[in-house]
Amino acid sequence: MSTNRPLYHVLLVEDDDALATCAVRYLVQRGLLVDNVRDLEQALNRLRSMPYDAVVTDLDLTGTGRPDGLAVVAAAARARPRPTVILWSLSITVSVLDQARRLGADAALGKGALAELAHTLATHLGTPRTLDASGSAPPGPEDGS
Repeated sequence: MSTNRPLYHVLLVEDDDALATCAVRYLVQRGLLVDNVRDLEQALNRLRSMPYDAVVTDLDLTGTGRPDGLAVVAAAARARPRPTVILWSLSITVSVLDQARRLGADAALGKGALAELAHTLATHLGTPRTLDASGSAPPGPEDGS
């Protein structure tokens, strides 16, 4: 007997409501369970209270240009079990990328690149059946094929 429950649990840390809504919908359509929080404090609380398979965080969570998302990267990289950690931002510089990698980021992506995000998650988490970036998963046992 097969269930249609999500295979992976993702924490999305994004303060832009429109982008968060689009990203959550996009990833849920690909079979992921996605929690969205808006700020550093909420992200740290979630990371302390439950395990995630992946954490995707914006760099600037306050709109002030501060790289507070790096604190999310560091906390996620220390979590056990350790999730895949992805930084996504419109302002990734070489310096920020180097710092994010030192803190434990597995990848850094341009913010809003949803297909690239899905592909990166599939690469790091596996199971391309549920994470197909095109949005069309091949039929599987639960589809009666």
